[in-house]
Amino acid sequence: MKLIPILTAAVIAMTSSLALAHAEHGQPQYGGIYGEAGIFQLELVAKDKQFVLYVTDHGEPMSTKGATGKLILLGSDGKRDVELKPAGENQLTGKVSAKPAKGTKVVATITLPGKKTATVRFVLE
Repeated sequence: MKLIPILTAAVIAMTSSLALAHAEHGQPQYGGIYGEAGIFQLELVAKDKQFVLYVTDHGEPMSTKGATGKLILLGSDGKRDVELKPAGENQLTGKVSAKPAKGTKVVATITLPGKKTATVRFVLE
C-alpha cells in the first residue's frame, strides 16, 4: 500500500520539473518578437538599423556557429533582403540602411548545421 503514495509523489515531481523546464517556451526572452520554427524557436529583436535573431530550443540557447540566414523585409518602402551572420552564442545579426517602419512584415529563413531550413514570419511592432 505504501507504493502508491511513492509513485504518486514521483509522478508529481517529474511533472513539476518538466513544467519548469518549459517555462520560457513560447515567451520572448530578449525583448523581441517570438516565433516557432519547428524544432527550435526564434526571437527577432529590431533596434534602429540592426536586427538580432536569437535561436533557442525550449528556452535554451542553440549554437548558431556555421548557420546561414536572411531576412526579407516587406514594408511601405518596398522589399529589402538582409543577410544574417552568426554572432554570439545563439545569435544571427544583420544591418539595414534605414530603420524599418512599424508594421513591416519580416520573413526569416535560417539553416542551422545538420537541421532543415526553417522559415518564420514576424510583423514589427
